[in-house]
Amino acid sequence: MGTVCWHIFVIMLLIIIYESSQLRNKPMFSLYIYSLLISFAVSGIGSIFSSKGLPWYFTHIIRPSWTPSGKIIGGVWTILFALIGIAGGLLWSLHPANAESLIILFTINGLLNIGWSYVFFYKHKLKASVIVSALLEISVLSLVFSTFPISTWAGILFLPYAAWVLFATYLSFRIARLNRPGSN
Repeated sequence: MGTVCWHIFVIMLLIIIYESSQLRNKPMFSLYIYSLLISFAVSGIGSIFSSKGLPWYFTHIIRPSWTPSGKIIGGVWTILFALIGIAGGLLWSLHPANAESLIILFTINGLLNIGWSYVFFYKHKLKASVIVSALLEISVLSLVFSTFPISTWAGILFLPYAAWVLFATYLSFRIARLNRPGSN
């Protein structure tokens, strides 16, 4: 539940900064705030599923020895969601003409991100989580390749996300293999 509280804190902080600043009347700044709020909302919803499954994860799942600690994983995701939000704000402020296609890509990505937490932590479907994670990586790469022509910086901001999801997909695969029936 600590991760959910952290995300709520970040969202509230963004709202306070936005409401108390003179930047509130600047449309470009609003795009960044909205993008960050949406990014952290996706993170918060995923964290709800993750936090419900953490006891199961730590007591019933065999994990590779190189699995990062929960604090590292949570910290990395917090940074990644901030980068995603900044990249989104940058894209929408630079190229509003592509907003519809970007919204579709971001929506698919957000749903897959939440979906992985739901499938892995809430439903405990390890094999299915590998598939969802691979689809998430494809959606991240779609974001990377579709944003570079619009903004090199936005594309660069997505690269750590692509790398982390690739790592997470491999970790999910290893966890699924270590926990398949008859592997113990």
